[in-house]
Amino acid sequence: MNTFHHYNNANVIINNEFIFDPWLYGSIYNNSWYPYGGKTLKKNKLKKIKYCFISHLHKDHWDIDTIKYFPKKTLFIIPKLRVNRVIEMSLKKHNFKNIIFAPIKKFVKIDEKYSLSVVRPLNNEGLETKNIIYKDDEKEIDAGVIVKIKNDNSNHLLLSDNCPYNSKGFLNDYKNIKINSVFFPFNGYASDYPFCYDNLSLSEKKKVSEKKINELQKKLFKFFKKIKPNVLIPYSSQFTLKNKNEKLFNKIINKNFINQKKYCKYFSEKFKIKNIYYLK
Repeated sequence: MNTFHHYNNANVIINNEFIFDPWLYGSIYNNSWYPYGGKTLKKNKLKKIKYCFISHLHKDHWDIDTIKYFPKKTLFIIPKLRVNRVIEMSLKKHNFKNIIFAPIKKFVKIDEKYSLSVVRPLNNEGLETKNIIYKDDEKEIDAGVIVKIKNDNSNHLLLSDNCPYNSKGFLNDYKNIKINSVFFPFNGYASDYPFCYDNLSLSEKKKVSEKKINELQKKLFKFFKKIKPNVLIPYSSQFTLKNKNEKLFNKIINKNFINQKKYCKYFSEKFKIKNIYYLK
């Protein structure tokens, strides 16, 4: 039987040995972002880590202050996008040299237990420039991943920050893949627009944020309806601010979108679904 643990933000650990998007301890971005309600993990547990998948460049998905506790022989798997060379350089600087770049859409065998496929960025159609549909994956960085576990032939989709606005693209890439579980982002309130736009009033920021978050919920529901996963698990973007913008952040954010338990209740009631859970 496979075990899944979610600790903070987009961090998931499978079978105590395969870690995804590690950020477990302390703050990032100059002490401005902090975990929200995440569980702690003793640092010595990270000595068992064999594999690490990093979805994209943002520091809340590959925190060096977490990674430094991994064994030096840990295998890092990174999407084959040019921008991710920055991750490679930083890892090598900290003496992690076992690194592979995984191509998009193809399954790569990691060992006898696991294979994975990097899911191309699906969120470019959610940008403000949504009339410009990029054909080149290099224009976006927020990749996801499908993890195939051999012992029960199951497939688990971890979207990280890869919001599925382009569900057609995903279905074209994985026509014959049954997705058993989906880990998906549920808090989009810290995006630059409108949060960082000082020319907008508080009420305008709240209005824009609510509109964006509601559009995402509809897209998520349509996506889930098409791929029909057994289990839905909200994760990622689970953090709060601890700087001069903390009060503003708390005024703008709807609390249903920062607390997993509340979010599951909200989403279940809104779309009349029962297979959404959070990992305790």
